[in-house]
Amino acid sequence: MIWPRLELKPGVIITDVGSTKQTIIDAAQPLIERGDIFIGGHPMAGSHESGIQAGRVDLFKDAYYFLIPTSGSNGVSELKDLLNGLNVNWYLIHARQHDKIVAQLSHVPHVIATALMTQSAATFKDHLELLKLAAGGFKSTTRIAKSDPTMWSAIMHNNRELIVQQLDEYLNELQSLRQAITADDQEKLFAVFSKAKADREKLDH
Repeated sequence: MIWPRLELKPGVIITDVGSTKQTIIDAAQPLIERGDIFIGGHPMAGSHESGIQAGRVDLFKDAYYFLIPTSGSNGVSELKDLLNGLNVNWYLIHARQHDKIVAQLSHVPHVIATALMTQSAATFKDHLELLKLAAGGFKSTTRIAKSDPTMWSAIMHNNRELIVQQLDEYLNELQSLRQAITADDQEKLFAVFSKAKADREKLDH
């Protein structure tokens, strides 16, 4: 990306709200090198919907908002004050750490939802009306597959290394479960399901 030679006021703060951070920080280097304050940002909020029509007053309430400073602490307090009305929880972090976290918590889940939707549609390709029999579990798991494909294709491009790493770990977990199911290893299955249940319940507290 080539940044235009904008005439900016002294002390101006530049930020973004993209889902990946390392590529953004790399692209912002010309701004940083000339002394401008650039703070990467990413609010962990939103839904599968896109566009201004998907906005709502409480969209960011109690959500985590990542900040990735590039010039020490310069501008961080000012940016927080400017966005104070969002009622978010701030989380300062390095770009690479951010990208690994969102690869696991946001990007891989989207791949999983897409794969399940694709495989299910292929399974019922001759009788697609059967997909309407799906209840809450399937609909909850695949909801994010309805998201903007242009945006998600770009995310896969920008964070592909870390997404692939986390996908490999997920595939290993799936393979382990497959082996347990094949062997009818009820003890292992019960243990895995029990731990997953307990870990998921912690998210609600």
